[in-house]
Amino acid sequence: MFNDDVLAVCPECSSSNTTISSSAINCEQCNFEEDFDVAQPDLENLLLKEARKTNMMFVLRRWQYAG
Repeated sequence: MFNDDVLAVCPECSSSNTTISSSAINCEQCNFEEDFDVAQPDLENLLLKEARKTNMMFVLRRWQYAG
């Protein structure tokens, strides 16, 4: 089930005032930010690509992303 009103919740302060870009997720309330660690396509190999994809999924789960 997805909640369209709240896209993410900050793991530090539990605020739902968050912004998401292609490279990071940020809390507007406490300024906590986590990078997705997305690599440049021409520099990554398959193993590195999968590791970064997994890292991004962990970050989004930690922020309870529902989008």
